[in-house]
Amino acid sequence: MGKKASEADQEQESLGQKVNLLFSVQGICWSNCNAYIQGKVATVHLILSGSKGIQGPQGFLGLPGTQGPMGISGVKGEEGTMGPPGPSGECGDMGMKGL
Repeated sequence: MGKKASEADQEQESLGQKVNLLFSVQGICWSNCNAYIQGKVATVHLILSGSKGIQGPQGFLGLPGTQGPMGISGVKGEEGTMGPPGPSGECGDMGMKGL
């Protein structure tokens, strides 16, 4: 929940240096503002070290779709029977005898 003491001290010192630089640039004497700034740093640090919110639950994964049924195979047709034999052809006319 909280940070380690050394990390918190470093963070507060770094923030104090930034505020010190800000007030030095504006020409205000640091020694007169030291108590005021230390109070502000403590307040800011207290706000920054608040507890982390609870993470919400992870959403559920959707169920995979079911596979559709396989189609029914068609019934094989019956094999045809052989037809009756055709009629025999007629005999041709006899040719004429040569001379």
